[in-house]
Order: sequence, then structure tokens, then C-alpha cells
Amino acid sequence: MSRLQALEPFFRIVRHQSAVPVCLGGRALSILLNNIRLPHGNGLLSLHGFAYSLCLKPALGDYFGSLVYALLFVALNWGIGYTLYKRKIYIKI
Repeated sequence: MSRLQALEPFFRIVRHQSAVPVCLGGRALSILLNNIRLPHGNGLLSLHGFAYSLCLKPALGDYFGSLVYALLFVALNWGIGYTLYKRKIYIKI
């Protein structure tokens, strides 16, 4: 299997899936990650803060941890779009 064949599902999503619902879903996911709070110490910490400050930043540092967080966020959004595509759910706006 060539590299281009391995990327075929991604290109199918780009061709067939509308970008607007995926972008709106990414924005909604971003809002959820910032607004859902978990108890931490004496205060509360958002899911975004938990993932970055407590997991990625100590393990990978400031810049690389931020890059990995961004790539994980994009991969999560792509996974949602891929699942919608596989189930043949098309959202038209």
C-alpha cells in the first residue's frame, strides 16, 4: 500500500464532507473543553487546562506540548468527521 492509498479516506472526507459542519463542530468542541471544569487542588481546572497543563506541558515542554495538543485536537475533529462520513451522515447548512 502506497502512502497515497493510505491517505485515501482523508481525501474522501475532504471531497465529500462539507467543511462548515466540521468547523462548527470544532468550535463547539473548543467551547466545551474550555467550559467543562474539573476539581483540582483548591480550584477548578478546565478540560483544556487539564490536558495541556497537567499532561502535555510537563511531559513535552511548552512549545512541543502545545503542538501536540493542537494536533490531537485536529485529529479528534477529523475522527468525528470520518465517523460521520463512514455512517453516511451528511450535514448540510
